[in-house]
Amino acid sequence: MTKDYIKDLELIGLTARIRRLNDKLMSSGKKVYKIFNIDIEPNWHLVLLLLEEKENLTVTEIASILDFSHPAVIKITKKMIEKKYLVSTKDKIDNRKQILSLTSKANLELPKLKEKWELIRQVHAEYTSESFMQELAQLEKKLNDKSIEQRILKKLQ
Repeated sequence: MTKDYIKDLELIGLTARIRRLNDKLMSSGKKVYKIFNIDIEPNWHLVLLLLEEKENLTVTEIASILDFSHPAVIKITKKMIEKKYLVSTKDKIDNRKQILSLTSKANLELPKLKEKWELIRQVHAEYTSESFMQELAQLEKKLNDKSIEQRILKKLQ
């Protein structure tokens, strides 16, 4: 047995390894933003870039495009509103819907943020490969095509 218990578990430790990797990436992302003196969180770039492209979207639309849960998008966008990167307005047709868009602060910061994201992309390229990205896409596709629950139920039949 090696020093890495989770790694030794091989496929039964898959979820834990992915979680651990995510935790490391998010922690490093926060430290990098602190080095850059940027007051955003690592996952905000997705919403910023998406709203730069689409201009206005609801939480449901963002969740659908990113394939994130509705509560996860609410958590992210609420913090972004508090930090004045997003503004929320009521939909004129359906008052229950909130339309999100970038603030002038966000639009002003985006060019600087994009420069930093390019540096981050370059660093990610140092420890990933095209084949890794293809494998990741394949894993996501397979899980979207048939969930783990569906696969387990089929094996139980």
